[in-house]
Amino acid sequence: MFRASLPGVKLTQGEYDLYMDFTYQFGITNWRTSSMRRNLLNGEYLQACNALPAWRKQAGRDCSLPQNWGPKGCKGVWTRQLERQAKCLAEQG
Repeated sequence: MFRASLPGVKLTQGEYDLYMDFTYQFGITNWRTSSMRRNLLNGEYLQACNALPAWRKQAGRDCSLPQNWGPKGCKGVWTRQLERQAKCLAEQG
């Protein structure tokens, strides 16, 4: 399903892995409507990487905000997106 959502798009193994990981976390429906996918289909790989941090919410909470980092917080969602973005940008080099 994931691969079929990117007809004609060439990804490095690193890009494939991080976008698959995103899809595993957020779901194929969110992937199909994401700006990352639209950017990749348009050949805009850098823009796709930079769209990753936009996916920073969980249960309506903005996980990039420190007040949401407590014991029952969602800091991990935010840090995971930043890690994915950094890996993605490194693949563009």
